Amino acid sequence: MFASIESTQERPPVTPSPSSLPSSKSTEFRRFLIRQCTRLVDAWYSIQLVHYGGKYSIERMLALKEYTRNTSIVRVLLVTLGAPVLVTFLLLSQEMVPLQDPADGWKANYGFWIRVGLLGVGVGNAAAIQVGFWLNVPAFTLKQVVAYCAFMGVGYVAVGIVTSILWIFPIPFFMFTLCLLVTLLVAVAARIVMGAEAFQQIASRREQLRRLNKVGSVQAIMYIAYPAYELLYNQANQTNYELPVLLVLPVIRLVLKVV
Repeated sequence: MFASIESTQERPPVTPSPSSLPSSKSTEFRRFLIRQCTRLVDAWYSIQLVHYGGKYSIERMLALKEYTRNTSIVRVLLVTLGAPVLVTFLLLSQEMVPLQDPADGWKANYGFWIRVGLLGVGVGNAAAIQVGFWLNVPAFTLKQVVAYCAFMGVGYVAVGIVTSILWIFPIPFFMFTLCLLVTLLVAVAARIVMGAEAFQQIASRREQLRRLNKVGSVQAIMYIAYPAYELLYNQANQTNYELPVLLVLPVIRLVLKVV
């Protein structure tokens, strides 16, 4: 009996068949794919402004609700609808001005210069609003906003006419080509309207100026990115390259949003 017991103990254990063991390689590969997909989804949502922390839209709604409690309904409507109405009015005013044949030269194209002047007024209004927000300085008064917009409108036309005389008309990619001169014009207009003391205060805020310059650079890139894309799309229309060109547009929007 003892011999039988000893023989039983000395018997090697039975090794399970390979089919009965889970595939460790496939499991590890599946976990690897899950981790990579999770990282990809997290990275995608991290660059989406509307999903930033899941609170961006909610915070805006709560801020509007709080604003309506402490402010009259008339002022709320003026604040929320005033900016879109002003922009719409400027755009319609530009479109109502007739254009002449560019071949007639810059002197005969008064409609184009009127549109450029209205564009300068719009840029001046946007800049006047952003100065107080981005640079953390007192906002422009109503008189300063009016003076700044008028200066920008006249300055845009003057810069455009001088460039047309010295170079060519019509100026290709008007806004992008003149962006450096327009930047100088913005600074000169701010110095004249705000005065020396306030302008020196703005010049001392280096970090805020860097952020504002970043915003302006993105806007300048948009001046040429979308016209260039439109030209590329027109060339690729009804060809084998149409789908790849269509896929480029979301990439452009994503880059501009992240930058």
